[in-house]
Amino acid sequence: HCLDRFLEQWLLLIRDVNEQAVHDGVDILSLSVGPNSPPTTTKTTFLNPFDATLLGAVKAGVFVAQAAGNGGPFPKTLVSYSPWIMTVAAAIDDRRYKNHLTLGNGKMLAGMGLSPSTRPHKMYTLVSANDVLLDSSVSKHNPSECQRPEVFNKKLVEGKILLCGYSFNFVVGTASIKKVVATVKHLGAAGFVLVVENVSPGTKFDPVPSAVPGILITDVSKSMDLIDYYNVSTSRDWTGRVKSFNAQGSIGDGLAPVLHKSSPQVALFSARGPNTKDFSFQDADLLKPDILAPGYLIWAAWCPNGTDEANYVGEGFALISGTSMAAPHIA
Repeated sequence: HCLDRFLEQWLLLIRDVNEQAVHDGVDILSLSVGPNSPPTTTKTTFLNPFDATLLGAVKAGVFVAQAAGNGGPFPKTLVSYSPWIMTVAAAIDDRRYKNHLTLGNGKMLAGMGLSPSTRPHKMYTLVSANDVLLDSSVSKHNPSECQRPEVFNKKLVEGKILLCGYSFNFVVGTASIKKVVATVKHLGAAGFVLVVENVSPGTKFDPVPSAVPGILITDVSKSMDLIDYYNVSTSRDWTGRVKSFNAQGSIGDGLAPVLHKSSPQVALFSARGPNTKDFSFQDADLLKPDILAPGYLIWAAWCPNGTDEANYVGEGFALISGTSMAAPHIA
């Protein structure tokens, strides 16, 4: 009953927004909202209350662009059904933000990092987060994720490149690259490396803007090369405590995108057609989506109070992917 009440209020809000837009003489509406599935209460999807409301706006001369949804790559996943509006799918373009970490032994490890480089022609000492703790007994939080600067010995980190571990917490949002950057700034480190030691099939890594030099090593084999080099180069006593840090490295410039000949392509997440007639998912006599637009890694305004993307909490802009990014291009 509570859910029904919420949906009813949501539809009333959309209706009011559309009516106000028509009253104000708005020419274009860009919608990044829609139902989660075909309606169960109508025999035809586009006769549901939401789409009927949009028909009123179109009749008043308003152009409506609506995001197709992010349920791809599976068929019949789009959530924009109206024949009278423009349903927008998302495309990936040819920008890739690649970077590299050069080790003291001459090896160059490929990675991802939308960040500036460390100082050219200079190598920096590499220190692992687990080797520069103030208190080795700290266990409440995983120190290797570099989320809390207060657990580290600033004297051992300052001016060096901090090696951190990329865990599942980064995927679910309980850890973030934004906090790694804050840790690096607080400790005065020269930069950071996030090391992926294991990865689940299908895991997607998106670049996150960083004001300090940083790189994410996404290839597990490259991560192992880094770990092996660090272990061989680091001198320890019989207890395992580090006597001297001898591993070195430098981080390349990742601010300039590398362009590939792969544009445009339908984004994996972009909802697919064909359109459905009703909740039984029978095909409707209507092809959807209508058009494709850029929807991958798009710079867009962001609410600083938003909490659904841990890397952009407090930020005014974000690099986001989705059909919600594609629809405004058409609008």
